[in-house]
Formats: sequence, C-alpha cells, structure tokens
Amino acid sequence: MGRPATKQQNKYNIKQIWSIHREILRRHSVGQKPKQIAKDLGITTQTISNLVNSDLGSVALESLNQRSDEESRDVTKRIKELAPEALDVVENILIDDEEDSKLRSGLAIKVLGLAGYVEPQKKQIAIGVGMINQSDIEALRDSVHGSRSNPIEVMAEVISQEA
Repeated sequence: MGRPATKQQNKYNIKQIWSIHREILRRHSVGQKPKQIAKDLGITTQTISNLVNSDLGSVALESLNQRSDEESRDVTKRIKELAPEALDVVENILIDDEEDSKLRSGLAIKVLGLAGYVEPQKKQIAIGVGMINQSDIEALRDSVHGSRSNPIEVMAEVISQEA
C-alpha cells in the first residue's frame, strides 16, 4: 500500500498510493460501503475515512460526482433521441404477425408497464365455509359480549368445535 517498501528505506510508491486513492474515491462515489472497499483493497476503514474526509478527497469526489452527473445527462439525452425510433421498432414487432408471439407478448407487457399499466397479478384467496346454526350464533354472541376476544377468532373456534 502506502507503507515503505522496506524497513531500511523510507520511500513511498506515490504512483501506487495515488492509484489506490483513485480507486477508493471511485468506489465511494458509486456508493460502495467503506467496509466493502476496505475488504476488497486490503486496507482499513479509517484509511478510507481519512481520504474521503480530507480536502483533497472532497475535491476529487466532487469532480467524480460532477462527471457522473454529466454522463447521466448525456445518456438521458441519447435515450430521448432514440425513443421515437425505438417506438417505431416496437410498433412494427407488435403489428407483424410473422414475429414470435412470445417476443410480441413480452414486448407488449414491457411497453404497457412503461406506460403505467401493470400486468395483472394472480391472487389466491382461501375461503373457509362452515355451517352454523342458531345455537352457534347465540354462543358466538355470548362469548363476544362476555369477553374482549376477536369475533373472528371466536367464530373460527365455534366452527372448529363443530368439525
């Protein structure tokens, strides 16, 4: 790392130190956690903290973040430029009966999702059916009025006693 090459020499490998610092800052700027950076690079979290919180580290991080923001804006602009052409391709695939139906349906679902429509979800609902008579209803009423129990739990208990 940035330690002396040997005990006899007090020379640091500046290129290696800068390389490690750049990698720490790059990883930190994309959101990697200090513990993971330290583990991957074989350094301490304190080294990362020292660098990130230093004046030089702050300036470098600001520069990295600014560059990342510019790149994001460029990508967004490019996507917006390609969107009409991509929409034409999607329309052609959806209209063309010769295309694979799996491709067409998958594409249609994705387009609908992007438009704000959601794919129908399958839901499973379990419904218990039981027959109760007048005496069960009276017992249920008495137990609900006589206690602070949940009526659904009481009803389930009454039905289970019948079974």
